[in-house]
Amino acid sequence: MAEEYRDQTIPYTESELEVLRKGWQALKSYKDGYVSTADFPENGRINLNLKYSNGQWKTLMDFCDNELGGVMHEDFYVELMRGLHKTSLYAIPYIKHFDRNKDGFISPDEFGSLLSFLVVHDSTLAVKTFQNFLQEADTNLDGRVSVDECANWIEKNCGDKWRG
Repeated sequence: MAEEYRDQTIPYTESELEVLRKGWQALKSYKDGYVSTADFPENGRINLNLKYSNGQWKTLMDFCDNELGGVMHEDFYVELMRGLHKTSLYAIPYIKHFDRNKDGFISPDEFGSLLSFLVVHDSTLAVKTFQNFLQEADTNLDGRVSVDECANWIEKNCGDKWRG
């Protein structure tokens, strides 16, 4: 029998998000809201039915290891799941993380870090420069790219490839 996967185009309801939060809290490494990177593949494959390639799992785990100290907090997790149905919404927690100075805009250095994360999901992005990004993403033409503009750019350039 083929594996059944959740339709990722349908938003989670608040009650479904609460079930996901409880599933997160039941993982063996759960402590004070955090779960170890080691629990991610099991959680994603079994509890969420996410179809990620080995490269995508590795990227997520590397992100958590290198950017979040080897753990992810349940609030970050729930925010990701809340936006899973739409690439631009799913991207926002990641973009906010890479917005190191928290000014709401993506600088050239921040773009470089974000791009290295995105390339694993869509290798065609490897040719993008910050200038390409600025030209394509700066829709209000203020000379900078906001978190929301970046999220829309990711959706336009990656589509569903990025969500797994």
